Amino acid sequence: MKKITYFFLLIIALFLCLSVPAFISINGFSLMEWQRDVWEWNYIGVSFNLLLFILLGSLTKSKVREMGLKLGKWKENLIWYSLISLSVLFLTKLADYFSKGILQFYVPSLSTILFQLFFVSISEELFWRGFVQKQFGFWYSSVGFGTIHFLGSLANGSTMTDAVSYGVFTFLLGLIFSWIRQKTESIYPSILLHGIFNISNYFLK
Repeated sequence: MKKITYFFLLIIALFLCLSVPAFISINGFSLMEWQRDVWEWNYIGVSFNLLLFILLGSLTKSKVREMGLKLGKWKENLIWYSLISLSVLFLTKLADYFSKGILQFYVPSLSTILFQLFFVSISEELFWRGFVQKQFGFWYSSVGFGTIHFLGSLANGSTMTDAVSYGVFTFLLGLIFSWIRQKTESIYPSILLHGIFNISNYFLK
């Protein structure tokens, strides 16, 4: 029960941290709008994934290698890892095609590429597959990953149906990332897949 309580509080804390820019609005100045105008994306909010990873990792005296910051066994599972990664990308794009009836190629901005390929994938994987999976376990990291995206979707104005769908989808995606992290004993493969998956949504949609 104590473990679930700590996990629930962790979810709330992260959601509030991710929402910090939305809370700061003074005399017509909105931090969220300002950073989107300047940087296009919520760099400040997402950076709390990395900050919490460092802070909580230090407080729990977790060793970086135990949180997956090592090469691990990814070479031994390279073929399976590659097949799973390609399958995930193919199936999600296939689902997009059937839901929209068309897929088009786009060239995203440099800010989008940097944000999605590096900033989001690294910070989220360090927190969820690095710290959370080490401290709480496989299922917690996946459920938490889906929950935080569900809450974020609601906060951004999505309908309950869309938010639930997004939450379930990211939970399933989190299961794949967590499985790869567990199988390879390294966080690097899940970071790579996360980054490739994110940026593919902007090149082909």
